[in-house]
Amino acid sequence: MRKLNLALLAGLTVLFATSCGTGDQPKDTAMKNTITIQEANQRVEDYAERARAAFPVSAELRLQSQFKDSPCDDPTDNGPKGRLVASRGYQVMGPSVDQFPQQFEAIQAWWGQNGFAVSTDSARGADRTVAAENKADGFTMSLRSNNVGQLYLNTSSPCVWRNGTPESAN
Repeated sequence: MRKLNLALLAGLTVLFATSCGTGDQPKDTAMKNTITIQEANQRVEDYAERARAAFPVSAELRLQSQFKDSPCDDPTDNGPKGRLVASRGYQVMGPSVDQFPQQFEAIQAWWGQNGFAVSTDSARGADRTVAAENKADGFTMSLRSNNVGQLYLNTSSPCVWRNGTPESAN
């Protein structure tokens, strides 16, 4: 159980580390309208469901974490406080550990066909994380394996305003 908790914690760390963008957003664009947090939640789920096509037909995405309106106060994106982020974490059930390398190749191919660009690819033993960002809308996804033979798919929105408009403009 301790290993599972550590694995989930590591996954959430990756999820939040990639959830609020790349840090290159100018301050003047941060006060612009965004999609709503409701739309962000729907898109997070849609991306995960669409990405499921990269895995074997028998694979199952089992929801492990769900954050529907977490604060997005990441100072590295130069944006204002008050925005929110939506994210989901799924354990990918089905593929065996010896199939993990093919799963990483498959998800990267899917990302490439769907507007995502790989931003991180790191490995330490059996632990590997590959993350990507959709340059058109700022959503991020990551695939992570761990040393206890688990595979996780994480999806996050960029920072958005609850109702799509900056709080100070309401």
